[in-house]
Amino acid sequence: MFGDGLAHWHGVSRALSTHWYHLTVKRMVEGRFVNSEEMLNDEARLVEALRAQDESVKVAEVRVVTPSWMNKDSDWKMQKLISLSMGYNKAKVAVCILKVEGGEVYIDSHEPGVSVESLTNVKELYRSRPCNDEAVPKSRGI
Repeated sequence: MFGDGLAHWHGVSRALSTHWYHLTVKRMVEGRFVNSEEMLNDEARLVEALRAQDESVKVAEVRVVTPSWMNKDSDWKMQKLISLSMGYNKAKVAVCILKVEGGEVYIDSHEPGVSVESLTNVKELYRSRPCNDEAVPKSRGI
């Protein structure tokens, strides 16, 4: 597709075992929408992508990729993101709250005793729409 010895991308490396986001984005190209995949490192980039939507760019799907320590399973998982919220622990450190398809809720804290209920100033940044045909809503802000 890209010629002999050429590839669209070769690899990605990450220093930390933390969650990240996989987006399917539809972009208008020569009068039709073309899908592309974006792999975003953090919530700021996710919010930026959601805010950038317009008539020619739509975020069709958001998935979160979580490490085993976060999803309490034996391996990494990629799941459809239902909602993303941010709150603060007792030390005023930001903590992500990820709700995924199937109802599981993950938080990105190693701190013992931290739970969704223990967080303060929780704000929802993203919520998916129930129907896959509809565009993902713009971010509600950080």
